[in-house]
Amino acid sequence: MLQKEERYRLIKPTEKQLAFMHSWKNKRNSPFWKFLLFHGIFKECFFLFIVIKIIQFFYEKQAFTFFYLSIEGLIFLFFEILFWIFAGFIIGWIKYNSNEIEYELLKGITA
Repeated sequence: MLQKEERYRLIKPTEKQLAFMHSWKNKRNSPFWKFLLFHGIFKECFFLFIVIKIIQFFYEKQAFTFFYLSIEGLIFLFFEILFWIFAGFIIGWIKYNSNEIEYELLKGITA
Protein backbone atom coordinates (compact mmCIF):
# COMPACT_ATOMS: atom_id res chain seq x y z
CA MET A 1 0.00 0.00 0.00
CA LEU A 2 1.35 3.39 -0.93
CA GLN A 3 1.59 5.97 1.77
CA LYS A 4 0.87 9.47 0.78
CA GLU A 5 3.43 11.83 2.16
CA GLU A 6 2.06 15.24 2.91
CA ARG A 7 4.26 18.15 3.65
CA TYR A 8 2.84 21.12 5.37
CA ARG A 9 4.45 24.45 4.96
CA LEU A 10 5.07 26.49 8.03
CA ILE A 11 2.49 29.17 8.52
CA LYS A 12 3.96 32.34 9.88
CA PRO A 13 1.97 35.48 10.58
CA THR A 14 2.77 38.53 8.48
CA GLU A 15 4.02 41.80 9.91
CA LYS A 16 0.53 43.25 9.61
CA GLN A 17 -0.93 40.34 11.57
CA LEU A 18 1.75 40.67 14.25
CA ALA A 19 1.01 44.40 14.53
CA PHE A 20 -2.70 43.59 14.88
CA MET A 21 -1.92 41.05 17.63
CA HIS A 22 0.16 43.58 19.55
CA SER A 23 -2.44 46.35 19.28
CA TRP A 24 -5.34 44.03 20.10
CA LYS A 25 -3.52 42.65 23.13
CA ASN A 26 -3.44 46.21 24.48
CA LYS A 27 -7.03 47.03 23.50
CA ARG A 28 -8.52 43.89 25.00
CA ASN A 29 -7.13 44.82 28.41
CA SER A 30 -9.29 47.95 28.48
CA PRO A 31 -12.94 47.63 29.56
CA PHE A 32 -15.42 46.19 27.07
CA TRP A 33 -17.80 49.15 27.39
CA LYS A 34 -15.04 51.59 26.34
CA PHE A 35 -14.47 49.60 23.16
CA LEU A 36 -18.20 49.59 22.42
CA LEU A 37 -18.52 53.29 23.12
CA PHE A 38 -15.56 54.40 21.01
CA HIS A 39 -15.47 51.90 18.13
CA GLY A 40 -19.18 51.22 17.82
CA ILE A 41 -21.18 54.22 18.91
CA PHE A 42 -18.83 57.17 18.32
CA LYS A 43 -16.64 55.96 15.48
CA GLU A 44 -19.31 54.33 13.31
CA CYS A 45 -22.85 55.35 14.19
CA PHE A 46 -22.38 58.89 15.44
CA PHE A 47 -20.51 59.73 12.25
CA LEU A 48 -23.23 58.17 10.06
CA PHE A 49 -25.97 59.92 12.05
CA ILE A 50 -24.32 63.32 11.54
CA VAL A 51 -23.75 62.70 7.81
CA ILE A 52 -27.39 61.68 7.32
CA LYS A 53 -28.67 64.73 9.19
CA ILE A 54 -26.42 67.05 7.15
CA ILE A 55 -27.68 65.50 3.91
CA GLN A 56 -31.28 65.86 5.11
CA PHE A 57 -30.64 69.48 6.07
CA PHE A 58 -29.16 70.45 2.70
CA TYR A 59 -31.70 68.46 0.68
CA GLU A 60 -34.80 69.95 2.33
CA LYS A 61 -33.66 72.78 4.57
CA GLN A 62 -37.07 74.30 5.27
CA ALA A 63 -38.85 70.99 5.94
CA PHE A 64 -35.95 69.84 8.12
CA THR A 65 -36.02 72.90 10.36
CA PHE A 66 -39.82 72.98 10.50
CA PHE A 67 -40.04 69.29 11.48
CA TYR A 68 -37.26 69.25 14.09
CA LEU A 69 -38.49 72.43 15.77
CA SER A 70 -41.85 70.79 16.52
CA ILE A 71 -42.61 68.49 19.47
CA GLU A 72 -43.15 65.52 17.15
CA GLY A 73 -39.81 66.16 15.48
CA LEU A 74 -37.98 66.30 18.79
CA ILE A 75 -39.60 63.04 19.91
CA PHE A 76 -38.68 61.48 16.57
CA LEU A 77 -35.09 62.78 16.96
CA PHE A 78 -34.92 61.24 20.43
CA PHE A 79 -35.93 57.83 19.07
CA GLU A 80 -33.50 58.23 16.16
CA ILE A 81 -30.67 58.82 18.61
CA LEU A 82 -31.71 55.75 20.62
CA PHE A 83 -31.76 53.70 17.42
CA TRP A 84 -28.25 54.82 16.42
CA ILE A 85 -26.91 54.15 19.93
CA PHE A 86 -28.35 50.63 19.81
CA ALA A 87 -26.94 50.10 16.30
CA GLY A 88 -23.54 51.33 17.51
CA PHE A 89 -23.68 48.89 20.39
CA ILE A 90 -24.32 46.01 17.99
CA ILE A 91 -21.60 47.11 15.55
CA GLY A 92 -19.11 47.49 18.40
CA TRP A 93 -20.00 44.07 19.77
CA ILE A 94 -19.52 42.46 16.33
CA LYS A 95 -16.18 44.25 15.86
CA TYR A 96 -14.98 43.17 19.29
CA ASN A 97 -15.92 39.53 18.72
CA SER A 98 -14.38 39.39 15.24
CA ASN A 99 -11.14 40.95 16.52
CA GLU A 100 -11.09 38.51 19.43
CA ILE A 101 -11.57 35.54 17.07
CA GLU A 102 -8.80 36.79 14.77
CA TYR A 103 -6.50 37.30 17.76
CA GLU A 104 -7.12 33.78 19.05
CA LEU A 105 -6.48 32.29 15.61
CA LEU A 106 -3.24 34.22 15.20
CA LYS A 107 -2.21 33.31 18.73
CA GLY A 108 -2.69 29.65 17.80
CA ILE A 109 -0.46 30.08 14.75
CA THR A 110 2.37 31.73 16.66
CA ALA A 111 2.29 29.27 19.56
